[in-house]
Amino acid sequence: MALGIWWHGQRHVPERDASFMQRGAQLPERSMPSRVLTLGQLGSPRHYSAENLYEYINGHAEAFISAGFVALEVLEYAPEGADQPQLVVDIYRMGASLQAFGILQDEVGEQDQGVQVGDMGYSSGDQLQFIRGPYFVKLSRFSPTLELLPAATAMANALQGQGAALLFPFPALGQPQGIRYIRSDYHGLEFLQGVVEQTFMVADTPLKAFLIRQPQPQLAQTLAKMSRFYMDEAIVQTPLEYQGMPYSVVEDPYEGRWFYVAFYGHLWGVWGEPDAHHLDALHAVWQRLQRGEQP
Repeated sequence: MALGIWWHGQRHVPERDASFMQRGAQLPERSMPSRVLTLGQLGSPRHYSAENLYEYINGHAEAFISAGFVALEVLEYAPEGADQPQLVVDIYRMGASLQAFGILQDEVGEQDQGVQVGDMGYSSGDQLQFIRGPYFVKLSRFSPTLELLPAATAMANALQGQGAALLFPFPALGQPQGIRYIRSDYHGLEFLQGVVEQTFMVADTPLKAFLIRQPQPQLAQTLAKMSRFYMDEAIVQTPLEYQGMPYSVVEDPYEGRWFYVAFYGHLWGVWGEPDAHHLDALHAVWQRLQRGEQP
């Protein structure tokens, strides 16, 4: 949210000359709307790379770059004949969908309202932010009557995404509540990187689960590091099986008892007891992956 607040007062737009346009990294070829609502595109899109991103968000460029930033395209829209935009659209291309999700989580404030656009979106008055696949998109309006949601929908339709349920396929452990992204050292454990944590309500009791998605070789390395850590710390880790599905229970003296299931590039962890309800939910996902279906 801090970036969004800062942006209104500090936005700097370099001169729109041809030499500047060529300095930024180009996003993959695709067709963005030339008109949004009643507004036409003002000038040519501006492109930024890691080398010159500071020219657009000076002081905050490093936060994006360290989070996996690839390129930025800035589009402006205005009424016919106007020389100032009523709508500015920032399209950040991140290295992966999970990195776009992480940026969105960093940007969202407590008062922001969830909206149905792209894979996931939030609105905060004069700004609307959403993700679509590896893209983090921010729309800022400079007219109080401009409707951001239909404008955002038009942008999302021009980008490729896969839906939040496919980005973060959690088992049906309860009623989903808040979701957040932890880039590194989840629960203080250096081997748990790029974690999505989902809170569920189960019979009025919160339950936390987490998901790590990695290529299978990388996930195997993560599991090996985990095993070495628990062995070095003399923490008991017990491998078990539930209806053919392997899982492990960890007796962590600091975090409490928890268990995890790892297969096909996914690691699901649940902070709590491995009761039949939790295991049934994980087993259903495991069976779908066994059949080659989406989790």
